[in-house]
Amino acid sequence: MLILDHLPTSQRKTSKLESSMLMLRVSCAALLGAVLLASPARADLSFGSNAVVNGDAESGTYVSTSSGFQIFTTPGWTVASGSPVAERYVDGGTGTTASSNLNPNTPGPSNRGALYFVGGGTTNSALTQTLSVLNVTTAINAGQVNFTLSGWLGGYYSQNDSDTFSVTFYDVSNNLLGTTTIGPVLAADRSNATSMLFESATGYIPVGATSMTFTLTATVYAGFNNGAADNLSFVANVPEPSTLMLLSPALAGLIGMRRRRN
Repeated sequence: MLILDHLPTSQRKTSKLESSMLMLRVSCAALLGAVLLASPARADLSFGSNAVVNGDAESGTYVSTSSGFQIFTTPGWTVASGSPVAERYVDGGTGTTASSNLNPNTPGPSNRGALYFVGGGTTNSALTQTLSVLNVTTAINAGQVNFTLSGWLGGYYSQNDSDTFSVTFYDVSNNLLGTTTIGPVLAADRSNATSMLFESATGYIPVGATSMTFTLTATVYAGFNNGAADNLSFVANVPEPSTLMLLSPALAGLIGMRRRRN
């Protein structure tokens, strides 16, 4: 990602011009990608596997290069706002100081690939994708489907540019049933050092849910939007039958206690 803050004034003017032209190209490419790749809600939720498509940004295709940073598309996601893109870790160098760019050596996921998500441009940005869960409504309506939402979120140095990752559930009439969010990871959370931190949250898919939308939002506080994310995940599960059998006597006891209290 292009960090302008540490460039000499003469270079900074040129870099801002390059950055503006780059973001214009990236924005057009991202919007074109959204038109080509956006589709109605994907069908079916599979238990035990990551429901987020391209949650690690690795499926992106090359768009352009500016100031040594290669820019990639974000297939599987729809661009909802701004100019979000994917960038290469390796283009950030190899530094490990607090003010280093994100790179293969900065704190973050141990299983990172080549690419990560970055807010891009100088405005807030957002990526979304929607998934139908109609194939598991019986389990959902029994209140049995739990989930874990997780991801690595971070940013650059002492800047508060940051990401949130959320899942929002809707019923058949598109009424909002609930939202679970991880992040943001601000500069203070990162001890004012360039890095990503692991964030996670758990819950149950609300009864009546028929679809869900994942949203990756990058908020900029100044200059280039350096909000970053990688390895985004949503995994849903139902208890094993044996677990349900073990829980049943306890649940029956609770019901009995409630009845006796009444």
